[in-house]
Amino acid sequence: MHRIFYIFIIFGILLFSSILMGNGIFLYNTSALEEECKNDNDCNKDNNSTDQNKSSLTVKKEIFGCEHIIRDDDFDYMNCTELNNDSDLWLSCTDPRINSTEFCKNLPKNLFDIEIFDETNENIKQINDTSRRVTIKNIDPGTYLINQVKYLSGNYSEFEENNLVFEDCIDAGFSDGGSLYNGKEPTLYSICVEYDDEHGNDCRVTTVNSGEKKVCIVKNHIVYATW
Repeated sequence: MHRIFYIFIIFGILLFSSILMGNGIFLYNTSALEEECKNDNDCNKDNNSTDQNKSSLTVKKEIFGCEHIIRDDDFDYMNCTELNNDSDLWLSCTDPRINSTEFCKNLPKNLFDIEIFDETNENIKQINDTSRRVTIKNIDPGTYLINQVKYLSGNYSEFEENNLVFEDCIDAGFSDGGSLYNGKEPTLYSICVEYDDEHGNDCRVTTVNSGEKKVCIVKNHIVYATW
């Protein structure tokens, strides 16, 4: 009788534990819980439901081009070289005026990598798929560097060093610049980069305060492309 009683107690404990774990109640503590969101609404819903005393840093990618497209017998071009970073002629690649062009379609967000460093220059997060926004929850208050990775060698479909493009981007008011060749859909790009928060302020180096939910948008601008 006592043996059966103890068996039921043990069984009850195991069952209760499995229920907790199955419903996500059994939690572990982490200083930087990451979440990739399918869309902005999911992330906003989550941010509104989190503890207001917790800090978070969200990074997302946007790509821009322009309507100045030239087509001839040999090549097609998108030429936005006359536009500064604050020009009103920049269009998001989600804009119906350019979203169906090969220049936007051949430059998916997941071709770019982003890294985040803390105040000690430690890489706390490497984002290898920027097609979705990524939120680092419960991040420690402090200053962080957000950087789109530029590679030294020209592997296909990697954002790479290009000093001429970099200098032109700096002159046009951007933070960085480089080139990319999409070998799968042969398209060569010159790209300028800037980092803006939701208020239009530079966020490449950003400070996250206690309880703050900071968002940084890494914007890639197609200054020139040929296909």
